[in-house]
Amino acid sequence: MSRRYGAGLIVILAVATTLTGCKPENKLVAPPPPEISVALPLKQSVTPFIVETGNTVAFNTVDLVARVEGFLLAQNYVDGSLVKKDDLLFQIDPTIYKAKVDQGVAEVESAKAQLLNAQAEFTRQETLLRQNVTAQNTYDQAKAKRDSAAANVDNQTANLAIAQANLGYTKVQSPFDGIATTHLVSVGELVGSSTPTKLATVVQLDPIYVTFNLSEQAVLRIRGAVGQGKPMTPEQLATIPIEIGLMTEEGFPHKGFVNYASPTIDTQTGHL
Repeated sequence: MSRRYGAGLIVILAVATTLTGCKPENKLVAPPPPEISVALPLKQSVTPFIVETGNTVAFNTVDLVARVEGFLLAQNYVDGSLVKKDDLLFQIDPTIYKAKVDQGVAEVESAKAQLLNAQAEFTRQETLLRQNVTAQNTYDQAKAKRDSAAANVDNQTANLAIAQANLGYTKVQSPFDGIATTHLVSVGELVGSSTPTKLATVVQLDPIYVTFNLSEQAVLRIRGAVGQGKPMTPEQLATIPIEIGLMTEEGFPHKGFVNYASPTIDTQTGHL
């Protein structure tokens, strides 16, 4: 019985050896080549630009002053409000100045009447002189009186113009559209008694200036591109576009142009 077991064992091992030898061999399969995408170069025009930090400056700022003496009768605006050109902002008592205008009108009419009379006398003396009826000195006196009357008309007319101007100064008007600041003198106070009295200020913000500094290198680059390396004329400056954005805004929504460039550079900072 032991031999049979041995023979059976030999057969089983042989079969197992045969099965193991028939298993297929592993082979390495190379991965496919990688795909490579190719992009064509993009051609487009590029505009050189410079980003600078600047400050806004009022286009116009004018102090309103009382140019004639008088009591302030009225303030016709609210502090900080928008005003239009020629709006009446302050009214100074015009009583005395109206009276002076009326007086000036009367004096001009009186001077014209005197001139008319002197002209008539001169014409009469001129006729008599041709007829050898009057003396030369009488004619000369008539002529001098006529010339004096004419000069008096001119003098009174000039006085009337001054009186009318002073009457106009009692109305303090806005010189342009803008914002009127707080008043500096209260209604009822005497203004312009010795020197012009500042009443308020009007600031024009539309349009508005923006000032900024450029380095010497930037100035030279711009001159080379626009001014052929030379200081630029106002016409050349106007061709340089400016885009402006406030601190709270997205991007640069406001458009402008350069209207002035300083001809000198600060030697300490190297900026224009």
